[in-house]
Amino acid sequence: MPSSALSKDRYEAVVVGSGFGGAVAACRLAQAGVDLAILERGRRFEPGGFPRSARADTMYWHRGGPYDVKPLNDVLVVQAAGWPRGYTRAALGPYYDLVAHMLDIRPVEPDPATGVLPPKTRLMEAAAA
Repeated sequence: MPSSALSKDRYEAVVVGSGFGGAVAACRLAQAGVDLAILERGRRFEPGGFPRSARADTMYWHRGGPYDVKPLNDVLVVQAAGWPRGYTRAALGPYYDLVAHMLDIRPVEPDPATGVLPPKTRLMEAAAA
């Protein structure tokens, strides 16, 4: 399925973005049993692969990663995609554990018909190895 496609036509709720606010909203909705979809802003870019000139008028760079500045009437929106230095796996570990518990995260299982893991899972395993 293309990454731009949703698995069905209707959801009870749609959360835009899985950053802190979106993650909390999605978590609470999922806990309440709400059928939801989470939409992301865009795809990840490999180092050196970001189209630097694509939005030169609003795109800026900081040592933590790219960020956008968008004026909207009398509001200035600054949005970013980066990883601040203080956010380490050790510091976030308890929260990852809580999220894993709340979302009932489980390993990806092979397709029952073929016994093969999904291609994305195989690629992730190969990258991790």
